[in-house]
Amino acid sequence: MFLLFPLLYISSFLYFFKGLFLGKPERILWFFLIGMTVYTTALSVSYGYGLLPVVNVIKYFKEIAAITTLGYLLLKHEGPLKFHWIDIWVLGLFLYCLMYVFLPVGKLTFIEKLTVFKSYGLFGLLYFIGKLLPLKEMDLRKIVLGIISWTVFAVVVQSLEWLTYQHLQTLTSYTDYNQKVNLLYPSGSFGLTFTFETDLMVKRFASFFNDPLDFAISLLFALCLALSWISFSEEKIIRPKHRWLIVVILLWGLYLTFSRASMLGSVIVLYLYAILTKRQQLLRTLYFGLFLGFVLFMVFANIKFKAYVFDTINLRESSSLGHLISWVTGLDAIFQQPLGMGLGSSGLYAFGDGLGIGGESQPIFMGVSTGIISMLAYLVIYIGIIVVLAKNWSSFSGYTKVIAFALMLFKLGAIIPMLTSYFESFLYLSYMTWLFSGYVINQVLREK
Repeated sequence: MFLLFPLLYISSFLYFFKGLFLGKPERILWFFLIGMTVYTTALSVSYGYGLLPVVNVIKYFKEIAAITTLGYLLLKHEGPLKFHWIDIWVLGLFLYCLMYVFLPVGKLTFIEKLTVFKSYGLFGLLYFIGKLLPLKEMDLRKIVLGIISWTVFAVVVQSLEWLTYQHLQTLTSYTDYNQKVNLLYPSGSFGLTFTFETDLMVKRFASFFNDPLDFAISLLFALCLALSWISFSEEKIIRPKHRWLIVVILLWGLYLTFSRASMLGSVIVLYLYAILTKRQQLLRTLYFGLFLGFVLFMVFANIKFKAYVFDTINLRESSSLGHLISWVTGLDAIFQQPLGMGLGSSGLYAFGDGLGIGGESQPIFMGVSTGIISMLAYLVIYIGIIVVLAKNWSSFSGYTKVIAFALMLFKLGAIIPMLTSYFESFLYLSYMTWLFSGYVINQVLREK
């Protein structure tokens, strides 16, 4: 049964690659949706069947897809390229980070730095793929509904994990694959990593995604799309009042990941959505829900759980304290070496030796690796996209409007996760949002 995951991954790549020869580069969206969500599970299952040579080939499908698609789009593009100011910043950041592959900075070899860069700096390729991709209204409709449907299915899988109280990853050679290929050794109480549990020893479930944090941020993205779809699409397949069931399902999945940053992000998203779309009933529901939750917490929560919540707020809980320590050490490293310590010197990309400096925050992670310039440029792009979308989303129509509004909601709701995690290491989420950002910014340019 688990062979279904590598089959999904490989077949989605072949579907994309065939589409490229047929002049349908938009199929890359389907590879990102299907293939990248099951990426780690597909590779770990393949490794469990003793197919390490296969793993060493198929793990590069994502880079092959991005490079070939961008090359195809550049060759097919007619006329001069027109640049928005966001385009220039993205291109500048991409080239600046690429420079660190060749500079003699850091402890890694050229091949190791190139390996790190393919996950660290691929965003530039994806952004410009989105800018050049000739997406039609029908393509956008299919991919939006596809994202929502596939994420709901992932929650169903996650709910089965919860009912059986067993992580899917314990059945897919996840630990062996991470230990052998990624040099990430098991930790925590369940033989996986600490992200699969809380400090209260409660399991967190990730469905077929890489880990609960990866799934949580993907759920937040799907939630934004679902809310935007409810307000701005003219779908008649599902009645408007029934669409809210999808929102409930996504929030349930978010609860099972127990990602505090993404859960808080969902509250921010719902609140902003209610204000921007003038949904007074939703606002009243949110206020009442927060009040009721506070009362129930104060009256019925046990002392251990209360202490956990208060320690989280006061940054005394181990995970929160870990974030704080990583931020301080990271900022200190940036102060000591403002031009960066080199690729692979921070966070998950320190080649599994446990010697990574700082991190647990995307801007700090970039600042440690490639200097304060890259950190500030990343923040300028992130904030700049929010500002541009806020000014222009209402002028769009159809599914372009659905995506623009959802992307703006997501960027706002994901500020806390972005500041508390290696945000761009969530491959599916990173690939999709950068691609959609390029597409929407290009539509802004065309409108003008």
